[in-house]
Amino acid sequence: MPKISVVLPTYNGERFIRKSIESVISQTETDWELIIVNDCSTDATLDICREYEAVDARIKVISNEVNRKLPASLNVGFRAAAGEHLTWTSDDNMYKPDALRVMSDFLASNKAYDLVCCEYDIVDESGVKIREFRHIEGREKEYYLLSECNVGACFMYTRPLFERVGDYNENFFCAEDYEYWMRIALSGRIKYLKGNHYTYVSNEYSLTATKQNVVIAKTKEIRSKYLPIFTKHFSISNKEMAHIYYMMWRYDSDNVDLIWSAADLDRRYLYRAGAHRFKMFRRKVKNAIKKSARAVFQ
Repeated sequence: MPKISVVLPTYNGERFIRKSIESVISQTETDWELIIVNDCSTDATLDICREYEAVDARIKVISNEVNRKLPASLNVGFRAAAGEHLTWTSDDNMYKPDALRVMSDFLASNKAYDLVCCEYDIVDESGVKIREFRHIEGREKEYYLLSECNVGACFMYTRPLFERVGDYNENFFCAEDYEYWMRIALSGRIKYLKGNHYTYVSNEYSLTATKQNVVIAKTKEIRSKYLPIFTKHFSISNKEMAHIYYMMWRYDSDNVDLIWSAADLDRRYLYRAGAHRFKMFRRKVKNAIKKSARAVFQ
């Protein structure tokens, strides 16, 4: 049985998938299996994956008979996984060399935790760094998932946790990972580990970019579903809860109940909300002026 199972779901990922696969092969930890789930790609993705499968016994390729979308493909991969520690990655992202070792060693040495997540770089398609995803001090807590996806894209969890939490929810396509972290938060403990061990590629073909409206709608649905569950499950201070309500409102500003809930706990959030609204209005005006100026001088 391998120590680590990495699931890599892919659909038409020929542009980046070689780098993604090779980032797993290049790990300093060598006791792993890579399960690639090809979701009926129509480009050269399957041929590329078969090349790697043919030369490395740790790599297994599964092809869906019909296009099943990301959450179902994840479930296919994890049902085939044998590792004691589990993770998945995207076909356009890459692990840094020590990623699997650092996360697996932490879980093996800290049995009180069920999932570990790390910091990472966010780069454009040419590899230029845009920013770094970092854990924010004071918000490295499970219940802050209500207002931000603080787990991120570099993570690993234990088999017992996987057996408790179960499959990814296929009804939350485009936000299936976020909904999964919510269930994990209610069923286990998360460690927010310092250290940058991953590269997330922001590109125009990703689901985050092409399905942005779906991502937003599903994120709102998830937060609405888990808000009453989290507030009952966790002991959250009024100060923290006010901030969480405020950040939820910033993501879903049409939901005025959120900002009033924040204000009920701390009136200062009414002023912060007003300042935020004014800032957004000023930004829209500036963008409109720039757009008009470009149209005039073209």
